[in-house]
Amino acid sequence: MSEEKSEETGTPEADLKAFRGFIEFMSQSFYRPSGETDYFAGDFRDLLQKVDSIKENDKIDIAFELGRLEYALYVLKRLYKDGPLGDYLDRPDVVKEFIRTVSPVMELYVKLKNGSSEDVHKMLTTIGGASGEIYSIIRNGLDEIENERC
Repeated sequence: MSEEKSEETGTPEADLKAFRGFIEFMSQSFYRPSGETDYFAGDFRDLLQKVDSIKENDKIDIAFELGRLEYALYVLKRLYKDGPLGDYLDRPDVVKEFIRTVSPVMELYVKLKNGSSEDVHKMLTTIGGASGEIYSIIRNGLDEIENERC
């Protein structure tokens, strides 16, 4: 009986083929998916405070990683809006890389919101990994711009 109940309340596995048009639309411009991350880290921290199954010290560690991610996203968006990475970040391959980078963190948020908690270590490594990948996107864009100058 509990198996049936968990299947009913769980999130269905996505059939990505069914969402191909939406993904292609979202990946035409960095502006679209980046806007979805504007308040994400803050919302995640707020939700984290409401979860009783995670120890306070672990909540602090996760909030720290969310802060790192939030700052990485801020730098990326500033380099898009006011800096040299506008054209680079609007390339569909880079937008898709950005979407792939933030999707696992958003999945953690949705699971936590639905009452399912993940292993704290997995949460820390997923969020920290996303921060590193954001900085990697920045580095790759700046390297490409530098190589074009030479």
